[in-house]
Amino acid sequence: MASPGHFSAAINNQTHDSVSVRTLDGILTYWNQGAVDLYGWTSEEACGRVACEMLRLGGAVPPMSADDFIAVGSWDGEVEPFSKDGRQLVVQLRCSLLLDDRGRPAGVLSTGNDITQRKRADMELRRSEARYRNIFQTTSVSIWECDFSAVRARIGELAAMGMTDLRQYLRDHPRFVREAIDLTRAIAVNDASVSMFGAATKQDLIGSVGHIWPTESEVTFAEAMIAAFEGRPSYETETRLRRLDGRPVDLLFTTSFPPEAASRDSVFISVADITAHNEARAALLEAQTDLAHAMRLTSLGQLTASIAHEVNQPLGGIISNGQAGLRWLKREKPDIEAAARSLEGLIQEARRAGEVINRFRSLAKNDAPMIEDVDFNSLVEETILLLGHELRRANIETGTNLTRNLATIRGDRIQLQQVVINLVMNAVQAMATEEAVERELTVETGQSNDSIVVAVSDTGPGIAEEIKGRLFTAFATTKPDGMGMGLSVCGSIIHRHGGKIRVAENVGKGARFEFSLPIGGHEK
Repeated sequence: MASPGHFSAAINNQTHDSVSVRTLDGILTYWNQGAVDLYGWTSEEACGRVACEMLRLGGAVPPMSADDFIAVGSWDGEVEPFSKDGRQLVVQLRCSLLLDDRGRPAGVLSTGNDITQRKRADMELRRSEARYRNIFQTTSVSIWECDFSAVRARIGELAAMGMTDLRQYLRDHPRFVREAIDLTRAIAVNDASVSMFGAATKQDLIGSVGHIWPTESEVTFAEAMIAAFEGRPSYETETRLRRLDGRPVDLLFTTSFPPEAASRDSVFISVADITAHNEARAALLEAQTDLAHAMRLTSLGQLTASIAHEVNQPLGGIISNGQAGLRWLKREKPDIEAAARSLEGLIQEARRAGEVINRFRSLAKNDAPMIEDVDFNSLVEETILLLGHELRRANIETGTNLTRNLATIRGDRIQLQQVVINLVMNAVQAMATEEAVERELTVETGQSNDSIVVAVSDTGPGIAEEIKGRLFTAFATTKPDGMGMGLSVCGSIIHRHGGKIRVAENVGKGARFEFSLPIGGHEK
């Protein structure tokens, strides 16, 4: 086998990558600092070991016979090795055949780049897009996604020629509004739009929006165009559009401009029929406020991420009950009673998921909560019981310190319980990353002057100083695969109830979250 010095030129050119050399039978003979940084094993620990066994690759790399690899001389692909501390990585690996001084196959030179975070980000982006599309398609309100780029380009041309006041320009050139309407193209619509506008398929509505926009409603489009030009996040009014059969329909019309789209090439239009159903008006107000609120925060994607975060637990119950029901029915002698019980559990979890979605919608649109007297001691006990399986599975010792005769507060029980659930689950996930034997969770209640105080403490890794100040903002997270929505939701709920939430100093190791709520209630 040629010495590592024989390959020094190739290795020195790739010092930012992980670089290793192994014999044809897989024994490592060279392991550079990049490999140490990536995988965690020192050169002394790695050299002499079989690469695939040490990295737990589960198969040969390259995934071909030695003769085939010698014939082609190189291989490039993705592998999923494990680091010394047990983390599974995704690595872009390049393998090249090495020859000795006589030109005979002597070993394999491997260089790699860590693409773990990029792959996770790509996967989360696809999941987020799927969640957004699911809500987009299933909501009862008509939603249109439109390409506004051609209109933006025309306005840019006018600005380059000296136009500074779009409103005045539209007064002087009213025909430009119709031109802009015809240039705006629908690129996606949901199912509700098909029925509302009398289309046979979604494709009937794709293309220019001019065929649904009557002349008498051009003022609505003009105002929406001005709102976009002025950088406003949304525009709302009542207007009249027409179905494909020509019949007019009175609508509450909202246009939202995603803040992350600097060019504002995409716009979202949501409409509800206010002539036929009062229910449609209420549905639009809910959907519009959800959409506008989410856009003000970051984007429509945040709304879908929040809902997915909150309904994850009941969805698991739905799947489990559904699978159990199928097993009972597929037995040689079907057990109808057992299957019925599973289906009843499924329905219960589905109702629970629906209830969470309804509560979340109310929170997002700043509606008054469903107010009742809440006993936080019983709420905490119920929550610990609810999460008992998760706590046991994570080998967490749970304790409570509940103040007797704790005053009740006025608030929405489901929303407040969700705060406790989120804080407890955050603690569970934080301690799951720790190798320490002791995993302890403590939930406390107390009373101070005119407020009650609830605290959740754990013995996990704690909170880094640099993130403490933004923990309750959207997408702030300490977890590599976290969405950063849980604490943001907690902060919103507590604020809605007139309370405060914070990261408190913990005695010893771990994190401590505290929130206070006014006795007697505080409704916003």
